Amino acid sequence: MPNTACFVGTSTTVITSTPAATPSALHLVDYLFTAIGTVAHIDAARFDVCTALCGSTPAFFALFLEALLDGAVALGLRCSEAQIMAAETMKGAAMLVLSGETPETVKEKVATPCGSTIQGLL
Repeated sequence: MPNTACFVGTSTTVITSTPAATPSALHLVDYLFTAIGTVAHIDAARFDVCTALCGSTPAFFALFLEALLDGAVALGLRCSEAQIMAAETMKGAAMLVLSGETPETVKEKVATPCGSTIQGLL
């Protein structure tokens, strides 16, 4: 199950298999899907969770980005400027998490006492 980000080579593809799947077949499947992003092997019982997380979440992120753009435009940025800034900032936060930081750590590093970030989070 690849997600829509496969079109830009950053899909998260979730694979479940039967005990009858041969190592060579699984290797071929991994080879094919790593060409469009990352691959995770999970058991069938957790597939629905991954469908929601990997399949639906791009729409949730898009909704959040759209809200950020609306706010930035309301405060005076052009939508084209805001879109690049917001998407790159989201990508940067994701890269921090992929490099080993937790979402909590990323948030704590940005939120300073009495700052605008903590006010926004609250």
